[in-house]
Amino acid sequence: VETAPSPSAETTEPVARAPGVSVGQSVLTLDGERLGEVSETVGTYFTVRRELMQPDLYVPLEAVHELRDDAVVVRATASEVPTRPWQSPPAPDQTAG
Repeated sequence: VETAPSPSAETTEPVARAPGVSVGQSVLTLDGERLGEVSETVGTYFTVRRELMQPDLYVPLEAVHELRDDAVVVRATASEVPTRPWQSPPAPDQTAG
């Protein structure tokens, strides 16, 4: 009989909030540009590790447009991404779900 792990300060529940968002998935824009890959899921957002020395993005789960087997599509085109407030992690009171 398996038991659920006991809760701890390090435990997050991204699967319950965003089924299908997994570390390693590609992250795409609405127009098909690859932003990077999911490197972490925390509470109400996930971190996107960028390529070519670009800073990471901190994307709220509400910005997910579509979940695919191998990718997450966000609700922004490549030209819109720089205008989104995704360059900094959310405040600690905004990470809980």
